[in-house]
Amino acid sequence: MKTDSRYTMGLGVFFFICLGLVLVAPKASRADSLGPSSTDTSTENVCDPKVYTGEKKWLDLEVKPEMDNISFKCAAALKTLKPEEDYVFQTEKCDQKQALTEACPGAKLDRKQAAQDTYSLTLSTKPTQDKVLYYKCEATPSRAKGGEELVAGKECIVKITVKGVGPATVVPAAHICVPKETGKDSRNVKELTLEGDKQSIDFSCGKQANTQLTPAANLNKFCADEGCQDQKDLSTVWSDAALTESTAGDATSYTLSVKSERSEDKSIYYKCSAPVEQQTEKQQAEATSQEKSCVLKITVKSDELSLAPAWMALSACLVGQIMLGLLYL
Repeated sequence: MKTDSRYTMGLGVFFFICLGLVLVAPKASRADSLGPSSTDTSTENVCDPKVYTGEKKWLDLEVKPEMDNISFKCAAALKTLKPEEDYVFQTEKCDQKQALTEACPGAKLDRKQAAQDTYSLTLSTKPTQDKVLYYKCEATPSRAKGGEELVAGKECIVKITVKGVGPATVVPAAHICVPKETGKDSRNVKELTLEGDKQSIDFSCGKQANTQLTPAANLNKFCADEGCQDQKDLSTVWSDAALTESTAGDATSYTLSVKSERSEDKSIYYKCSAPVEQQTEKQQAEATSQEKSCVLKITVKSDELSLAPAWMALSACLVGQIMLGLLYL
């Protein structure tokens, strides 16, 4: 009986250890494969010359297409941010300034938290090409006893690279969903796949006039059905999923980004639509819709990296249980 009891207890302990491995393995593998998240703006970005070596004392930041803002701080000893107001420096020398709205249309620097030396750059629209912005954190000058101004000589450059999003002309032809007139028994569906080892996919509705996407990109939603009757937030499926839009001239493109873990395949839908050109009364009577449309079906594949370690852990546990059983025979 004691042997049976020890055997049962051993199997129980082993089972819970294995269960923990199976649950933890996918997350650990996912973290290893992606590395540190570049979109995490919760980590403080501090421009402090003391932490940099070499001649250049600067904080190098990057705003990726899926990001809407980024924050940074000046070190405690550097209380002044140059240039003032709504301007930005054009080069790392910080000797020529330009209006921020001209340097990067849609960008705005929030200085409301300047008392805490924290600044936030927000982007309402994304540029089609990379934009580089420079700011400079400086120490506040002090005065000597004789009234002569003393400059502390401390400064740190903030370099912000806003990554551009290419216009629709660079979207592959196979990823363009062109709206067409459809009858009662016809469908116009374009199917795309975001593979498990990829984190984003580009698509377009073409260049027809007055073409629109449903749901609109700024809503960050998707259609749960082909008819787009049921719309849901992307975050209900993937925590960090984002849909961004880029326009250049008459070309508009969209980028769907999913960086979080994908445990299973999931299909989502978008609809490209455009108004039908002027029709005769007969054509209007025969038409089933007053718009041209194209339904885009995007299948987001599961992340195989997150599943493989779980199977390996499970296999190892099964082998271990078999060996444990043989020891007690």
